[in-house]
Amino acid sequence: MKTFLFFITLSITLLFSCKENTKNENEESLVNENALESLVEVTSGYATFEEAFHKLPLKSVPIQAIISKNEKILTGINPVAFSLPSIYELWFNKNYNYQLISGYRLNLSNDFYTAILKIKIGEIDQEHLLINYDFDGKIIDSILVAIFSDGEYEYSTTKSTINQNEILITSNFFVKDADDSEEMQRIIKILPDGKLKEISEKESILDFVAKELNIENPKRIKDLEAFKLQPNNPKEAIVVIPEIMEGSKEEEFFRLNSHIAIVNLKSKTITHQYFESHKTNGWVSDAIRLDEIKIDTAPYFVNESTRAFGIRVSYFGDSRVNPYYNQTLSLFIKENNTLKKILHNFNIEKNTGEWNGNCEGEFFNESKTLVISKKKTNGYVDILVKHKLAKSIAFLNQNDECDEKDTISNSSSILRFDGQLYN
Repeated sequence: MKTFLFFITLSITLLFSCKENTKNENEESLVNENALESLVEVTSGYATFEEAFHKLPLKSVPIQAIISKNEKILTGINPVAFSLPSIYELWFNKNYNYQLISGYRLNLSNDFYTAILKIKIGEIDQEHLLINYDFDGKIIDSILVAIFSDGEYEYSTTKSTINQNEILITSNFFVKDADDSEEMQRIIKILPDGKLKEISEKESILDFVAKELNIENPKRIKDLEAFKLQPNNPKEAIVVIPEIMEGSKEEEFFRLNSHIAIVNLKSKTITHQYFESHKTNGWVSDAIRLDEIKIDTAPYFVNESTRAFGIRVSYFGDSRVNPYYNQTLSLFIKENNTLKKILHNFNIEKNTGEWNGNCEGEFFNESKTLVISKKKTNGYVDILVKHKLAKSIAFLNQNDECDEKDTISNSSSILRFDGQLYN
């Protein structure tokens, strides 16, 4: 009897096991059939990448990539030819219902192809994908430039402005049934090889100004370039781009032209600019290294309606026994659509010294502070200069120990405007 019951139980188990295996095999077969059916459907359009790409309409930049609910659907576009399944791993999964509904091409370079492909996901969501391809149809790089996503609790939108070398992406995130939203902006640089690189606003504006002023990339020293927002107008930025005219950064000797510009960030235009040759500006780096260029936006009100800004240039000497540091200040004001220099390379701080490398030596530090006064000369206020001179003497004392003696003295002078410059 026990043997009979065991046989029945074993038979029932085997029966259900066989049915389960058959069910799994049928489901797997159905998935494979669905994938095969989808593959047949999508490859029924243009067979090769070259054919598919050149069937897309050509549009010119600058152009806005933005989601439209009334998107015109193009038929016969082959997602496999564009390698979309390699980007969207679940492309053939019918639960996601990916559809390539439209697209266009851009002529951003003679060295690679660019396509904007518009993809619908399910019934509502859309994405516009920018893809750079090599001439064989291999993907170089890609990025989403427009999105509309409607979730249960939130939705998001993304739009982009695409230029020849740059993409500005603006994304907005909204929480439903709440007064809560967030905006984020990204700047993507399109590199010469088709790769895409996210950059800062500073890098974007510096590249823009260099291009507008025809400053070639090999003549730039990016470590010395400067960018700063105007504190009284955050939509306006000051930009400094030195340009190598003699020598090179690698040789550690160079002479630089000065390019200074005011940029309207909203319209992305240069509103004011200044140029000075390396022959007169003093921007030279040799044994005394030109180490840093900074923008000074302290409130230098030279009269009731004119605010100047400063450019500080720092020089540094590497010698241990003859240490050296110097910082100069130049002041600029707006004049029509140009910038005018009103103070030229004024020594604002200087450190010098002579040391025997062990203990004995003398060190000098002179620092100057500018104070705007009320008295005017030739329509511009006089500037009071407060000098502080610190002297330090290092020596061996009676116990043969290294000792120091410090003295500090103060003085003042006046800078007056002579009609062209402060002297």
